Amino acid sequence: MSPRQSLRLILLITVCAGVLGALGKSILAPAAMNPPSKPFNFPVTVPLAGWQPSQSTPASDPLGRTYHYRNSNQELKLEMYYVTDADTNEKYFRQFGFQPTATSTGLNQRVQRQNQSGYYSLSVEDNSAYLRACINPSGQSTTTHEQFMHNRYTNDFKIDRILPWLMGQVTLRDHRCLWAHLSIPLDQQSPKMAYQTLETAWTPWHTWWHHKFPQQ
Repeated sequence: MSPRQSLRLILLITVCAGVLGALGKSILAPAAMNPPSKPFNFPVTVPLAGWQPSQSTPASDPLGRTYHYRNSNQELKLEMYYVTDADTNEKYFRQFGFQPTATSTGLNQRVQRQNQSGYYSLSVEDNSAYLRACINPSGQSTTTHEQFMHNRYTNDFKIDRILPWLMGQVTLRDHRCLWAHLSIPLDQQSPKMAYQTLETAWTPWHTWWHHKFPQQ
């Protein structure tokens, strides 16, 4: 065996040993393989084309912020929440995501749609129209837990994430999510018109937050 082949063999054995050791550690002590998420400070203002910001207020549980905008006689509220753990995120999908087996009818029925940004859900609650979605750390937005996990398997298991994972800098699967809740009062407009307004605002809103997603 040549010196170059020996070196390659040693490197291969070292990498395999590191991967196997990390896998064993993630099974026996998963918390040790999940570095705590870095603190994230929500900006006080976020630009949104066609809308004028009026105010924003912080939220603490979970970490988030509510933004208010005006456009002529319309008011738009956008609630953003930063969810970092898998259990809380799954609970949010059950509470706010699209449920294909739901039996609700009428205006309160939640519907799912898709555009270039990904999936989102629409509904009418308490005389307001809502658009909700999870902005993913990578991949398109999702509104069901199945879509979110598909994103994780598709985007998280990549070669360039192996070394940071072995060094404990990132988790093997990134369960973080920026939950977006957009709402607008119905007042004198129909749900269909309100949905159109929300969908128009959603595209630039998603784009801005997708590029500003917190670092792990």
